[in-house]
Amino acid sequence: SVGSHIFQRRSVACLSSVYLAYLSQDSTLLKTSRQMYAQTLHEVARALQTPDAMSDAMLSTMMMLSVYEMYAQTNNDAWVVHADGVRRLMVSRGARSHAHGMARSCYIAYRGFLVATAIYKGKPCFLDEEEWQQLALHVGAEDSRKPTEWSSSIHPAELVFTEIVKCPRYLSEALELAYFFPSPSVTAAIPDLMHRVRATSRGLREATANLRASIDYDQRSHSRSPYEDAMAGESGPSLLLQGAD
Repeated sequence: SVGSHIFQRRSVACLSSVYLAYLSQDSTLLKTSRQMYAQTLHEVARALQTPDAMSDAMLSTMMMLSVYEMYAQTNNDAWVVHADGVRRLMVSRGARSHAHGMARSCYIAYRGFLVATAIYKGKPCFLDEEEWQQLALHVGAEDSRKPTEWSSSIHPAELVFTEIVKCPRYLSEALELAYFFPSPSVTAAIPDLMHRVRATSRGLREATANLRASIDYDQRSHSRSPYEDAMAGESGPSLLLQGAD
């Protein structure tokens, strides 16, 4: 259960403290958060030698440690190291292990960071593989049936995501082709890459148009206060649409 593992509890504590230190600009609190972070790393190292290494709790902990480093910046690439740990753990667990419960929430909350990490490293993102694409569509179909304010926008948002997540692979392939250009094998590979990029571009344009229409429908279907109208642009589907545009 949530909070039943010491490494998970420590990760919550160190992330909460570094966030408060960031908001308050309190150097003492930042120092305290780093001490908590060191303790968390120690507990994680111990847990990796046990069956908990593949647990939902370990997955959430690694994600929190990555976000911790985005605030603390103990070194420039520390967050990437943790993100790569998340990637390796998710791949080892397989897509089906992230279809329910806390792992599902972790997948939804963190997957944008996985795409960003892949782009940062110039590598493909594993979330473009078939089993993970199917997971995204499953999540979208399932959540769209729930009676929420954005129910009409959820599945179209997943369709946008399944196109966006292909982009890191295209970047990776383009970088590799540029490195070996102008060898005959590179010249022969370029048309296929261009064909896939154009197909994804068309798919993304269609998906974003559908998402925009769905967001407009959801906004018209729910009466809001002026404050809620102002916050409507901060919904998950709206933020994804901004990124796609």
